[in-house]
Amino acid sequence: MYTWLLGLFLVMIGQSVWAQKVSGIVTSEEDGLPIPGVSVIVKGTSKATITTIDGTFEITANEGESIVFSLVGYRRQEFTVAKEVSNIKISMSNGISKLDEVVVTAMGVDKAKRTLGYSAQAVKGEELAEVNRENVVDALQGRIAGLTVNATGGAPGSSSQIILRAATSFSQDNQPLFVVDGVPINNRTFNQGALVSDRPNRDLDYVSPIADLNPNDIESVNVLKGPEASALYGFYGANGAIVITTKRGKSGPGKVTYSNNFGFSEVYRFPEIQTEYGQGTNGTASLQYRRHFGPKYPAGTQLYDNIGNFFQTGTNTNHNLSFEGGKDNTSFRVSAALTDNKGVIPTTGLQRYSLGTRGATKLLDGKIDLNGALNLVRTQNQKTPRGANGLFLNLLSWPAVDDVSNYLNSDGSRRRITSAGNDTEYDNPNFTILKNKTSDLIDRAYGNVGVTYSPVKWLNFALRGGYDFSTAEGNYFIHPESTITPTADRGIIENYVNNSRVLNGTGLLTATKEVGKLNMTLRLGSSLDEQKYNAVSVRGTQLVIPDLNSINNTYPTTMRNKQTYSTRRSVGFFAEATFDYNRFLTLTTSIRNDRTSTLLAPNNSFVYPGANVSFVFSELLKDIKWLDFGKLRFGLAGSGRDVPPYNIKSDLTPQLTTGAGYALGFTGNSPNLRPEIIKSYSVGTELNFFKNRLGLELTYFNQVNSDQIMRLVRLSYGTGYVLQNFNGGTSSAEGIEAQLNVVPVKTKDFEWSTLFNFYKGRTRIVEFPADIPEYYVSDTWLYGNVRASVFPNKASGDNYSMTTLAGYTYARNSKGQVLISPTTGLPLIDASFKKIGDRQPDFTLGIVNRFRYKSLNLSVTLDIRKGGDIYNGNALYLWILGLHPNQTDRETPRVVPGVLSDGKQETDNPTVNTIQVIPYYNNDYYRAQFAEESFIEKDINWFRIKDARLGWSIPQEWLKRTKAFKQVQIYVAGTDLFLLTNYSGADPNVNGVTPGVGGVGGTGFDYGTLSTPRVVSFGLTVGF
Repeated sequence: MYTWLLGLFLVMIGQSVWAQKVSGIVTSEEDGLPIPGVSVIVKGTSKATITTIDGTFEITANEGESIVFSLVGYRRQEFTVAKEVSNIKISMSNGISKLDEVVVTAMGVDKAKRTLGYSAQAVKGEELAEVNRENVVDALQGRIAGLTVNATGGAPGSSSQIILRAATSFSQDNQPLFVVDGVPINNRTFNQGALVSDRPNRDLDYVSPIADLNPNDIESVNVLKGPEASALYGFYGANGAIVITTKRGKSGPGKVTYSNNFGFSEVYRFPEIQTEYGQGTNGTASLQYRRHFGPKYPAGTQLYDNIGNFFQTGTNTNHNLSFEGGKDNTSFRVSAALTDNKGVIPTTGLQRYSLGTRGATKLLDGKIDLNGALNLVRTQNQKTPRGANGLFLNLLSWPAVDDVSNYLNSDGSRRRITSAGNDTEYDNPNFTILKNKTSDLIDRAYGNVGVTYSPVKWLNFALRGGYDFSTAEGNYFIHPESTITPTADRGIIENYVNNSRVLNGTGLLTATKEVGKLNMTLRLGSSLDEQKYNAVSVRGTQLVIPDLNSINNTYPTTMRNKQTYSTRRSVGFFAEATFDYNRFLTLTTSIRNDRTSTLLAPNNSFVYPGANVSFVFSELLKDIKWLDFGKLRFGLAGSGRDVPPYNIKSDLTPQLTTGAGYALGFTGNSPNLRPEIIKSYSVGTELNFFKNRLGLELTYFNQVNSDQIMRLVRLSYGTGYVLQNFNGGTSSAEGIEAQLNVVPVKTKDFEWSTLFNFYKGRTRIVEFPADIPEYYVSDTWLYGNVRASVFPNKASGDNYSMTTLAGYTYARNSKGQVLISPTTGLPLIDASFKKIGDRQPDFTLGIVNRFRYKSLNLSVTLDIRKGGDIYNGNALYLWILGLHPNQTDRETPRVVPGVLSDGKQETDNPTVNTIQVIPYYNNDYYRAQFAEESFIEKDINWFRIKDARLGWSIPQEWLKRTKAFKQVQIYVAGTDLFLLTNYSGADPNVNGVTPGVGGVGGTGFDYGTLSTPRVVSFGLTVGF
């Protein structure tokens, strides 16, 4: 690889073609001011440069060649080079024609947006870089209609789950495919099932691989929504695709750019806690209990702000340096970045070091185009457990009369706050962060190599290969005195090494032919993909030396190891034909055949077609001056989805109790497993008015996913197995997307533009296997009896969806009255799982405002959600411990509304409950007879200032005096600055599990998760 790169750059340096120099200036047609950043390209070649901050440029070109001037937001201009021409002036009008706008689509193919029969929304890379987020995916929230990003917490390195439109698969991954420079890359979150402990994906988090991408290297992001837009990617693109194009170097004088960012973060939203009553039970003080059902604290008792005193102000530091340049047919770009984030939780943090290089050159008079990229990334993440074993819950429940910073006895041992055993004792949060250690170290190399050969003008053949290698090493250390480990274990150490290798290659033949007004394009191609993952884990207990973090420090007989190996291969063959008539009517048809190694023949080969139509009706209505652009589009496509490796046959499991050997595992054979089948269609329109001052895009989509692969469904033990995978069930997703772009004010000195991104949609269950009463994702069973479930839609009007919350309810009679125990006066519980909530919001709305006044720029992104239910597991946790703020009236007698379960509950005159209860003397009122349905908060809304940034570019006339700087900008920015919500908890945008869980995941489960911190940062960008 390094030899190839060296050769590529030597070729770049050696390429040179004689031509005359052409220089000039590019100005705005409206105000005559110079326009910086305009792309200047000699048509049909790789010669390119950009205009400087004062709008000037210099490029070499031959007589008769055309120079193309282009910039987003401006109409493209062309200039034909005459003999000995030198200083020229180009005027560009504001407002690019929709007929000329180009976007990057599937397989990295550039297409005119007017020809697309599906929805594709783009975001410029600079918009994502300027918000300074650790994970570039988080910056997309609010900027794309129908895109939802759900972070798993507020700690550095937290992963993010991203869904385009709506989730449709019960158990499979519903996240989109990520493609960088035409090559799919790995975004697979580590699955804790590969560990010896085989833990669910909820107590530890892992960095999303896509976070390795440096936002400052991104040129643009194009979001292809639905199979009709991403059909050429096969089953990998069944959930849509996010196509990322990185920055290319431009020919011309070398350019150096440096930028930095210094930020401060604070967590400012916490669940409310009562601090009136102390430890005890039934009104009696006792330190034997963790619960707070004792008497009131005496007047004047010192109370500590343990939560406020524990968290620290986090710091965020980022440095970026890039160098780009080239000559004639060659270009290159090299970039380096350093990120150092220290979390609001002491000892946590993330450090990332990245180096990237990209180069391109043309040979044989432009007939051969070579390009390649290499990125090296190292990420170190220091983290803490979350959820049930996390420090956040322990901090919430720590007694207010005890100083949480005092966590050790005088002899250095862990200080206890109860007199009972580990069943009621729990770790001091300071003990957790200083004694229990968890970390990851990830080294990654990814990139691509491509060559395009164009023997004649109408034909080209492209080959592209991608590689993505990574090695992750993780350590999980639990101190012998920690309550996380059972007393007999005396400490736990678990290490893992996870090696991943993703290779893919694509061959694409493109032929074009123009006959009169008809332009035809045919593409034929094939793709290969191989994904290998090899995880090795070792676990030991009973530490010999309490603080020594080494697996050799565990007792030899307790050591266990586990290797999880996975290989998946696929090959695809595809064809696409496009017929473009007179630039206003375009028909595109496609077909793809995928063959996968994870299914048995003949089910391992599946074919799906696609077609889309674009009709630019504004080309027929040119007399309507106020209509700049109008298009109708329709797209439909099929897709499939296979199963992860090794899910069709029962595996052999090592036996730990029989002196080695193997036995069949819990999961039965599924040799007839078929791929999921997806059928999707969308209709929409795109309209622009009043010289592009008003733009509107509308899309309706419908997607049906049948033959669902239901993984790990429970069986009767009589089968000899516990679980099985099989096909069954159908889901249907539909929704509306709208993007409204408005420029209310536009003058020489001031401009204001607003983009609205609206989405409303949901997924409902159409069919469900009759013998399965409920299908649930076990990893989401976090606390109490609430979990993510899918139910059959048997009863009319039930409208069960993919985002259902299932849990226990109060027992009721046929009239809906709560049943009360005649002996205790407390409500009875229906201990069966029923639908108790739905996490799907009514709609989401993102608003991006941009203001410019001379050299000042202000951008503000708002994130709005209406509706959707949240499981407040933190509230239930505090309720059981007597710390909920609604429990301060516990000394007041009350009667639970309902009827007695005395045999008369179904009669016309049931016995109304009159039994009085005083919770202060009967803690069962809070601890025993509650139903989880009471902790589902309904119709949660939020209004969030997602991002804000104010920047000032130093005027060019000032910079000219320095004779060194071409660009200087200083700025101040903020993320998650403000949240207004009717949710009683800290932050409703929560996820109780990691993206490693299938289906919809843990969106809407709030249990032991830290809210998103507020970050304020400042920095500068300098160009030389």
